[in-house]
Amino acid sequence: APNVRAGLKIPFAMIGAELPGDFKIKKAKLRGVESFGMLCSAKELQISEENAGLLELPADAPVGQDVRTYLELDDYTIEVGLTPNRGDCLSLAGLAREVSAIYDVPLAPVAVDA
Repeated sequence: APNVRAGLKIPFAMIGAELPGDFKIKKAKLRGVESFGMLCSAKELQISEENAGLLELPADAPVGQDVRTYLELDDYTIEVGLTPNRGDCLSLAGLAREVSAIYDVPLAPVAVDA
């Protein structure tokens, strides 16, 4: 990676780590040298398309902490496929109402400044 330098803090995936895309880190031999993990770029962690080098973390980033926790990457997503006949779901409010009905959770009213 072009940005490698002494003192750089970067994400490190140890053997057994699972990266996005079902990529599991295994012990391997690269160029005749045993590898016990992988230094990660933002693209390998699927947090950016940028692949110019390793993902640089701030100098005060804690060593040994899970990068998902540090970067607050653990989140939930819902993939929605809408058909044109569901005009009621073409707004954020309509979609929220539908999701609340599907998951049987109360829908909180949205505060709007008049």
